[in-house]
Amino acid sequence: PNGGSASQGQPGNMTLDASGVEMSVDGVGRGSKDNSGQDTVIVTLTTTNNTSSAQSAVAAIPKAFSGREAKDENVLLPAVFPVGSEPNGVGFEEDDEQTVQPGKSVTWELAYTLPQTTDEITIQLISTDGSTAGPWTLELPK
Repeated sequence: PNGGSASQGQPGNMTLDASGVEMSVDGVGRGSKDNSGQDTVIVTLTTTNNTSSAQSAVAAIPKAFSGREAKDENVLLPAVFPVGSEPNGVGFEEDDEQTVQPGKSVTWELAYTLPQTTDEITIQLISTDGSTAGPWTLELPK
C-alpha cells in the first residue's frame, strides 16, 4: 500500500510476527560508501523463532525508502560494497547459518544505497505469509 504516512519508529516497537517468527528492526546507522561512492545506510534486524522447528532468519523482507514516504519511487536498493570493504555483519556469508533454531534469535544487518542525501529513512516489513508491519520512519545519525 503506497502513500501511507509512516509513524516514528522506536526500537522495540518495530516488530512483525510472521507465523510465530518475530522479526524486529533494531535500528539504523550510516555505512561506508558503496562501490559507486554513494552513501549507505545499515539496518539492524533481529529474528526470533517462537515456533517448534527451525525457521529462516529472513522471515520478512525489509523494504527501505528514502525520506518519510513508503512509495515505490523512494525505494532504496541493496548496497554493493567494494570487495573486501563490506561492513562487518552485513548480509549472510555463504557459510553463515541462515536458519534460526526454536527459541533462539539471530541479529543481522542489511545495507542500502542512499541515492540522495537524507536524514531519515522509512522501513516496512513484508513477511513471506503476506502480513506487513510498518512503515516506520527512522532518523539517521548525523
